[in-house]
Amino acid sequence: MQAILDGLRERGHVEGQDIVIDIRYAGGHALELPRLAAELAALRPAVIVALGSSAADAALAATSEVPIVSLGDLVAAGHAAQLGRPGGRVTGVSFLPTPLNAKRLELLAAC
Repeated sequence: MQAILDGLRERGHVEGQDIVIDIRYAGGHALELPRLAAELAALRPAVIVALGSSAADAALAATSEVPIVSLGDLVAAGHAAQLGRPGGRVTGVSFLPTPLNAKRLELLAAC
């Protein structure tokens, strides 16, 4: 969360002045995600940030209008056909090295 706030601040946004951040946390209880996503969607936000594919699934089910930024493997979750151009209402950042692992193996095999 701090990285998101820092990034927004670097771009001139200040929480409480020109941006409002409402956080919902399921505390590891995935069954709570649909209710929490519905709460957020009812606020009619400009964007929902979903940490993980289960949270993104819940957000997609809660709203058909709000764009969703997901942190996780969008392709494996079925939210995007490819990382380079995800399309649809879900976009995000993947920190998973899976696509790079295949390339690394190819390079090792070539040696």
